[in-house]
Amino acid sequence: MNVLSPFTWLIIAALPLTVLGWRLSKRRPPSGLSDLPLDLLWMGVLAVAGILQATQIHVQVNPAWYPVGQDWREFVVLALDIQSGGAFHPVPQRYPFYAWLAVQLANVTQVPVHIALMQVNLIAGGLLPAAVYRLGTAFTSRPVAITGGWLALHIPTVGATLGPPTDYLFHGLIHVLALSEGMRALRSRRLVAWLSFGVCLALLMAANMKSLVFLLGAAPLVTAALLWRARTSPRTAALAGLLWLAPMVTVWTIYSSTPCHDPLIAIANSLSLLPTHPQHPTLNTRQPIKIVIPREINIGSICNLVRQAGPGKSPACFWAQPMNRASSPCF
Repeated sequence: MNVLSPFTWLIIAALPLTVLGWRLSKRRPPSGLSDLPLDLLWMGVLAVAGILQATQIHVQVNPAWYPVGQDWREFVVLALDIQSGGAFHPVPQRYPFYAWLAVQLANVTQVPVHIALMQVNLIAGGLLPAAVYRLGTAFTSRPVAITGGWLALHIPTVGATLGPPTDYLFHGLIHVLALSEGMRALRSRRLVAWLSFGVCLALLMAANMKSLVFLLGAAPLVTAALLWRARTSPRTAALAGLLWLAPMVTVWTIYSSTPCHDPLIAIANSLSLLPTHPQHPTLNTRQPIKIVIPREINIGSICNLVRQAGPGKSPACFWAQPMNRASSPCF
C-alpha cells in the first residue's frame, strides 16, 4: 500500500494555510491583525512534517536503533550516570541537559537510554524546519522561509547527524532559535521579545559549552541596543535588560550549584586515595593530577579503570607509588 510522504502532506497542508494567509493579508490594514497565528500554524505543520520525515529517514538508515555516530559512547554513559544517580563516570566536558531530557523520556516510555537519546535527536532534527522558518520570517518573505525550512532537513550534515545518540542537532536547533529571537529582540520594542531571546540563550548555555562564543557575540549588540533604547525610555530599556538576563542567571545558578566530578578524581576517591592537586577535587583542570597510590593497590587495574572512564578526554594522569621515584602514565 502506498503511503503519502511527509512532503506530500506538507503540500496538502499548505493549501488551506495559503488561503488563510491571503484572507488575513486582506484584513490586516483595518484590523491590525498580527502574523503570529499564521506563523504558529506554519511552524506546527513544518514541525509535524519534519518529525515524520526525520523518522522516515531513520527507519531506512538504522531500523535496529543501533547506537552509532561520533561521541555516542560519551552521551550514553552520561545518560546512564544521570539515570542511576551517579553510578557511572562520564567525561566532564559534556553538558547534561540533552542527556537529562533523554532520561526523562526513557523513564516515561520505559525504553533504554540510548534509544531515548536517539529519539530526542530525531525530534530535534524534525523541529529544525520549523526553527529555520521562524528565523526566515525575521528577515524575508514567508514563501522563502517555508522553502528554506524544509530544505534545512535535507542538508548533508544534518542527515549525517540525524539519529545517533549525540547532541549536535539538539544544540543546533537551539542555536537557530537563538538567532531568530535575537534578531527579533534587537528590532523590537516588545519586552516579550527580549524575554524570549534570553530564554533561548539560557537553553543554549544549558546545552553546550560552545554557547560562550554566541554570548560573546550577542553581548555588545544587546548592550548597544539597550543603550539606544534608554535614550527614549530608560525604564523600558532596564526592564528589557533584566528580562533578557534573568533566564541566563537562573541557568548559571543551577549549573554552578551542581558539582561536576572529573572521572579521574572520582576513581581516586572511590579507592580512598587523596589527590595532592591544590585545587578542589570537584573542579575540572587541564593540569596534571598526581595521586599517591599505596603499594597494595595494583596500578595496572587503576589504569584500566581510567581508560574506561575517560578515554583520552581527561587531564593528564600520573600515578606514583611510595618509595618509587618513577611515575606511571595511564595514557
